[in-house]
This record gives sequence, structure tokens and C-alpha cells, in this order.
Amino acid sequence: RAKALKDFDKAIELEPNRAEFYLERGCEYKRAEDYPKALADFTSSVELSPDARALNFRALVYSELGECEKAIKDYDRAIELNPNFANAYYNRANAYAKLGDMKQCMEDYAKAADMEPFMALL
Repeated sequence: RAKALKDFDKAIELEPNRAEFYLERGCEYKRAEDYPKALADFTSSVELSPDARALNFRALVYSELGECEKAIKDYDRAIELNPNFANAYYNRANAYAKLGDMKQCMEDYAKAADMEPFMALL
């Protein structure tokens, strides 16, 4: 992991406007559970090029930090950009569950399962 992070640091130093470099480094930080650094990198990625995947990862970190309202806003944007993003529906359902909104939670689980039947098994 340390080597990967150094490689991403170097890549970002050479090409600081490449959103995917921040996205991938953010994923490494997320795996290491370094949520503040992951959040910063996902935010940089979203600012450079807002895409559904970066928004989904940033939302996952917000959810881990207990900021479910922010997570839901990012999931909403991710779904707006990619209406068939089953994982965003599934993850948004989890955020709604943390907030106690079981009606919306179940609706999102159902949408995710309709798109990707294996989601019903998770």
C-alpha cells in the first residue's frame, strides 16, 4: 500500500489535474481507513471531473464518518449522472437505514436488486 500511495503522489505531482489519480489514491486511503485523506482525494476527483464513481466513493466515506445527509446528496448526484448505477442505490439504502428511514431504504434496495439481482443477496 505504501508503494502505491507513493506512486499516486508522484503521478499527481506530474499531472495534478487528472481526476482518476485522486480517485485511485482515495481508494487506497479508504482501504487503509484513513477517511480524512480519502475524503480529500475523492473531493479533488469530484471537483476535477464529477462522475458517478467518485461521488459514490466520497459518499461511502461520508457515511463511514456518520455524515449520512452528505452521503445521500452524493448518491443522488451519482444516480443522476448514471441512473443505472445499482451500487449507488444499494449504498444510499444503507445511508437511509442509518438515518432510520426504512421506507426509502427498502425502495433503494429494491431498485438495486432490480438492476443487479445479486444485490438482493447482499
